[in-house]
Amino acid sequence: MSTGFLHKTLPDGAYKCRWEAEFYVLKKHKRMAYEANRTLHEGLRYLIWSNFSRCWYERVIDTQTLEDNIGYYAKAGLLWIWPTEESKETIRADVKKAGLSYTQLMTRRQNEIDIERHKHHGHKQNAWQYWQAHRRKIINSLKSKKR
Repeated sequence: MSTGFLHKTLPDGAYKCRWEAEFYVLKKHKRMAYEANRTLHEGLRYLIWSNFSRCWYERVIDTQTLEDNIGYYAKAGLLWIWPTEESKETIRADVKKAGLSYTQLMTRRQNEIDIERHKHHGHKQNAWQYWQAHRRKIINSLKSKKR
């Protein structure tokens, strides 16, 4: 994890991370965000909020960045993404390729990550809730409607 600068105010263009999936890109010719199909988005700048010093620490994802740290800080709500122009172009290309909005794409990828974690680790994430709602939607669509 390369070290960066200390920011007392939030820089322009930075936005709060809503999904852990925002820090990943899919490998070439892959469609699902499973563990074997994704890598960290190297070169992506992000900011970590420190409650103790009341400032943001700038970091850049590189080969030493740990996925566990990204996941922990994302769940705690302490991450802001501050993309460069190259990172923005990569994100735009992903959105255009998927044919979905950014929110829909990241929600889908986060669900894929959660589903895989659920298969490996049990009920520690919310993937079971997603599949429960998905199955309920299918069941309700198959029911005959009374008139």
